[in-house]
Amino acid sequence: MYLKNSDRRLVPIAAITLIECIVLCSVPNETAASGIVWTSNPVLPNETVLLRIATASSYNPSATLRLCASGSRIGCSDILPKIQAWSGGVKFIVPQSWAAVPAVWDLVSSDGVKQSVIASLNAAEVWWTICEETHASSSTDVLALPATACYPGKSSLRVIGRAIGFDASACYNFSVAQPGMAHVRLAPLFAGGRALELEATIASCYTAVFDLPSTIAPGRYALSVKNALGGSRFTMPLPEHASEGVVTVTPLLKTPSAPNIVHVAGGDVAGLKRALAEGQFNTSGGRWTVLLAPGRWAMGRMDRLQVPDGVVLAGAGANVSILQWPSQTGAACLATGWPARRVALVQGPHSGALRGWTVQDLTVIVVGGLQQNDTHAYCPVVAPCSNDGCNARAVGMVVRRVVVSVLAPFGGVDMRSPGQGVGPAVAIAGSHSSVTDSEFFHDDDCGSNVSPLLQVSGAHIQIKGNRFWFGCTLYSVRSATHLLWRNNTATHYGGGGRDGSVLATFGPPFRLEYIAFLGSHQTDTPDTPAGAPHRLEGMTLDGAGGAYTGHVANVTSANNRTAVVLAANPFGAGTGSYSPAANWTGAAMLVLEGEGAGQWRRVTANVNRTWDVDRPWDVALSASSVVQISPLRGHFTFVGNSWTTALTVQLYAMCIGAVVAENFLDSTPLLVWGRDPHFWGYQPTWNIEVLSNMLVHSAGITATSCDERFDVCHEGVNANGTYNGPLNSAVVIRGNGLMHGSGISIRGTSSNFIAEHNWIRNATGAFVNQSVIVNQTLTEHIFLRD
Repeated sequence: MYLKNSDRRLVPIAAITLIECIVLCSVPNETAASGIVWTSNPVLPNETVLLRIATASSYNPSATLRLCASGSRIGCSDILPKIQAWSGGVKFIVPQSWAAVPAVWDLVSSDGVKQSVIASLNAAEVWWTICEETHASSSTDVLALPATACYPGKSSLRVIGRAIGFDASACYNFSVAQPGMAHVRLAPLFAGGRALELEATIASCYTAVFDLPSTIAPGRYALSVKNALGGSRFTMPLPEHASEGVVTVTPLLKTPSAPNIVHVAGGDVAGLKRALAEGQFNTSGGRWTVLLAPGRWAMGRMDRLQVPDGVVLAGAGANVSILQWPSQTGAACLATGWPARRVALVQGPHSGALRGWTVQDLTVIVVGGLQQNDTHAYCPVVAPCSNDGCNARAVGMVVRRVVVSVLAPFGGVDMRSPGQGVGPAVAIAGSHSSVTDSEFFHDDDCGSNVSPLLQVSGAHIQIKGNRFWFGCTLYSVRSATHLLWRNNTATHYGGGGRDGSVLATFGPPFRLEYIAFLGSHQTDTPDTPAGAPHRLEGMTLDGAGGAYTGHVANVTSANNRTAVVLAANPFGAGTGSYSPAANWTGAAMLVLEGEGAGQWRRVTANVNRTWDVDRPWDVALSASSVVQISPLRGHFTFVGNSWTTALTVQLYAMCIGAVVAENFLDSTPLLVWGRDPHFWGYQPTWNIEVLSNMLVHSAGITATSCDERFDVCHEGVNANGTYNGPLNSAVVIRGNGLMHGSGISIRGTSSNFIAEHNWIRNATGAFVNQSVIVNQTLTEHIFLRD
């Protein structure tokens, strides 16, 4: 049994010294735009705070720092000794004597002339929100669709961020989440509304859940959150998450006097097709339900079922009502593939108001898998819609309590050849989709599609409480936002080995953001003799590409528009395979070096050399500023999960903001990469916290970099490159335990690191004598202790 060093408790002490003062400990006289672009959070006594500062900001690294109880006029710490201070960052240790002080602290800077609050430590920080069903829906429930919208009395609001469920005793682990450790305030943005303050039904350090009362009025609300620490105040999302500061409550549908239920006898294929063809949304407020009796429906090879808008296709229970397709189903799958032109066995509407549709309480068996005639033909079993372009506007697909079995008949055959392959069990597109409490059997030798779940450019998606048995790859997520993956269990069995489970940005929209994996478990096949399947990535980021690496000509900000004019044309040599005409809305513009380095913004429009971003720069850019435009991948939360015998779990190139905490990795290493993949532009990894994880029999935790442009890995970037600075920056590795394997390695172009309070037992190789190895070639501002 392994005990994780992860409870992050505040240890009270018998006495505490407060510095009584007249001026310096009063509420500061100015709150300045300090140029601090990221702060580690939460942080406890005897832990090191990392402040990341944009280059050429107004912050003076030589200024003194003190901690003050939030909003307090009576007590501040002594001047804090700085561990490291330079133009790009500051590190200092929170005094152990502050263990008994209310733990929301203002960080006050003074240069002898003025004093400013430059950061608030341990305040609740909201990244994003999503709503979940509070109660499971029966076949005839009139709960409005889609399931991830917010409904009075039917939904819970989940908040995801940092320092959320936190009181004087702990920032609580996900596994021991507590009620009442966080509060949310919802202020109406419409006339006549009433503000509400809700207490969390369950909360942990990185997420909290609030039940929406039945009395809440529909409409838009401004959201603010606080934790349960003394001195905590309601805070709205930071500017980079400003769009997440509004919650929309959707009205429930009226209950009809007589629900529309069409019964289909067991095995009646013609009756099933007829019932779906006649199904329609009930304008009086209910939903049309096609209810299957117990039985087995023998579908033909070319049979397709389309569930109309607002209709529920429901069985009498999984493994009770069974839809079965024969071998070689899907031979007519069009070569253009899904989602451009879909051929799915069960699919949603492609016209109408697109209110949502549901498949629940039944089993779908595809005996021979979905054969397809093109290596990118992704023909799924269940998918939202079937005509060109509808994926962008598909709404409200719900798959609930369903069993899908897709078994390939091509054992031993190269599935990547034309005419071979197995489509995904479920493909998700559009917005507000939900796959819950279901089971998936997906046996594939890694053909043209490699996963039971394929998600393309969607938003507000929940995948929770499912069990997966997969033969090749678990999931392929592409350009999604607001994805909640919770309490899923996945087991790899047999099949081939190709790519691993991937969160990617392979094409427009170039944005993969606000992703949370919570309390889930995945087991992959361990290494086996030669010729057998190899291990797969348990989770990897991917999606190379870039539009530009180079200097800025000028920046303008006027009329709520901030435009950056590039010094040269984008899409030059070495920037990837994407078309210059592509819409790069949602991508990231990062300042790699020069004035303003360390900042980033989302792209909102692009025409030739003029690129609009979502908000002004805190520190102005100049001709010295070098920017990189790349697909945006960031704000990931991986908390309370386990991976067993996976090739790796890795933040692979381009990750802005991630928490990897309280996970258990057995025979699975953890990597943090900054890269220049395929010569397509620099993709750095910034603002990462690796906290309180346990790794056993593992290759350990590694932060590294690789510049393929010059065939240089680990040792940094070739001096002749466009950019020669760090590809990993602002990384905290704290409180992790590693046993019977390797330790922690920091190498390549890595800067502004903290590694502290980690413990290593029975290490192998070089780690027997040195628990943390730092390759000093191009690393800088690395702080190691304990």
